[in-house]
Parts: sequence; structure tokens; C-alpha cells
Amino acid sequence: MKFEIFTPIVIHELGQRSNQEDSVFPAKGVAASSDRLFLVCDGMGGHARGEVASANVVDAFTAWVMQHTLPDGRVTDSIIVDALLSAHQRLNTLDDGAEHKMGTTLTMVCLHSAGVSMGHVGDSRIYHVRPSQRAILYKSIDHSLVYELYRNGVISHDEMVTSPHRNVITRAVMPGKDSVDKIDIAHTTNVLPGDYFLLCSDGMLENMTDAQLLEVLCSHSPCEAIASTLVTMTKDNKDNHSAVLIKIKSVIAEPADKRHPNDEHISPYNDVIATARDASTWATPIIPEPDDDNRSEPTNNAAPAMGIAGGSKKGKSKLWLLLSMLLTAIAIVVAVVLFCNSVM
Repeated sequence: MKFEIFTPIVIHELGQRSNQEDSVFPAKGVAASSDRLFLVCDGMGGHARGEVASANVVDAFTAWVMQHTLPDGRVTDSIIVDALLSAHQRLNTLDDGAEHKMGTTLTMVCLHSAGVSMGHVGDSRIYHVRPSQRAILYKSIDHSLVYELYRNGVISHDEMVTSPHRNVITRAVMPGKDSVDKIDIAHTTNVLPGDYFLLCSDGMLENMTDAQLLEVLCSHSPCEAIASTLVTMTKDNKDNHSAVLIKIKSVIAEPADKRHPNDEHISPYNDVIATARDASTWATPIIPEPDDDNRSEPTNNAAPAMGIAGGSKKGKSKLWLLLSMLLTAIAIVVAVVLFCNSVM
């Protein structure tokens, strides 16, 4: 596939923080219509640490992808996974041995000859929106404790917004870990002129619903006006909030496109209502420190919270639901104990 895009719009706002821990690629004021790789990373770890993590991950990840893109223009999943490994290794070289590690989320959108690849780690988010249908075609699902609780039937979808655990993430790019947290990757060749791809940190969505976001993107306004509206809507947000808005200008299909992956519409991360998950998946909560950054300085010592297995909430057996709730309750108790110990 060949894509032509409008000049991407980059939002990079400080919010009510004293320092900017988000990193964006391409940087604000540098993005051009020739760009095909886009990242938003939301750093954690407190002053002078979160920004180091996010900036280095952006640098290492983008360098790897650009250096290893195949001659035919494809960016394979293995390239993306290796780019994440390279970023992880970069952070390892910067690790100072502190108990509370710096880290960062990662979201990536790459337009290449095989279509669009979208990958994420953590609770920064990706949207694929089609204004002509007033539809969100793809929405990445946050790697967070509240989603695990929701998928286990412990809390409702509405309760995720107000849950005291909403800022606990279950995956991040951070040093000092025995293994690299998995990056979820979705692919699509279902791209039309006028479509938007949006990458954003969770601070961007602090006071914004999907319905409100969809309304803005479907307003038929120029990209600059849409970005201005988003900035106005988020001007009172507490957290750093960053985004990259990409609008597709034209798409040229090629015969080989039919052979490329197109799983966006069936991705288990595409809909919060979808509950099919591997029963062997375990998520380790990353507990926030009690400072003005409510997701800073994560730790890996928390007990695991089990991911969902099989079917919808309605179809679960009572025994499985009770077991899931028990495991989740244990995880929360252990996480709270660890959190309390960390501040004593």
C-alpha cells in the first residue's frame, strides 16, 4: 500500500505538572507529511526520570524501526518486537539501581507497504476513526488493573472511570526486568481517505469520553482546528497530555495487499466488551508512588492479577467468577500492602 497523509498534528501539553514526562515522535513543529512512523510515550518515575525513560525509548525504538525496515518497505511484527527489545536494553544501560524504576508507556502507529501496524504497551492509547461512518474502527485497550477487574466481572464498565485503581498499569517499558513486557500489535489494510489515526497519552483522555472524541474527529473541520479543539477541551487536565493526529489523504492499493494481515476488526483489544483472553495470561500491577504524578516510579513487586478466560461475563460459571474475584481481591490486598510499605 502507498499512503499520502496530511501534515500530522502534534499536541504536547504540560498540564498542571512541573515537568513534561511525555515524549512524542515526530516532535512538535517537526512532523511532516512524509512521516510514516509515529510514537507517543508517557514516562513515569518522577521528576527527571520519567522524561528520561520516554525520550530514550522513543529514540531507541524509532532508530531500530528505521534502520531495519525491509527493502520492500514492510515493517514486520518481528521488527517491532526487536525495536521494543532495543528500547528496553537502552533503559537497562541507564538503570541506577533505584528500588523504584523509571519507565514509560508506548504507543506506535506505522504506515508501511503492508498496511498500518499499531502497537502499544501500557495505558496510552490508539484510535482508528472513520468520520464517513462516524465510527471508531479500532481502539487499543489499556494494560491496566481496572481492565483486568472489569474483564473478571469485579467492576462494571462505568466503574472503571471512578475506580481507585484506574492509574495502576500492568505493562510498561522499564529497566531491571527479567523479561520485556509484551507489545500488543494490530494490523489493518482497511484504510480510506479521510480516516484518522490518533495516538495519545492517558492524560489526554482525563476528562474526555470516546463519544466526545468521536464528535470532535467527525466535525469535518481541518486538522488544525480539530487539534485546537482538543487542546481547549484538555486545558484544565492535571496530567501531561500529548497526542499525534494523522489524517489519511489518499491510499493506493497494490495486488500484494490481499496477502497482508488485516486483523484490526477482530483484535481482542478492539472493544472493551470483548472478553476473549488467554487463561494463562497473568498481569503484574505496577503500583504508583504517592506523589503528584499518580503513575510515577513503578515497582514490580506486586502480586499477579489474573486476566479473564473464555466467553462473556454472562456465560461464566459461578465457580469461575468467584475464583476470579478471589484472585483479584488477593492481588489488590497485596498491592495495597506493598504500596503502604513503600511510603513508610
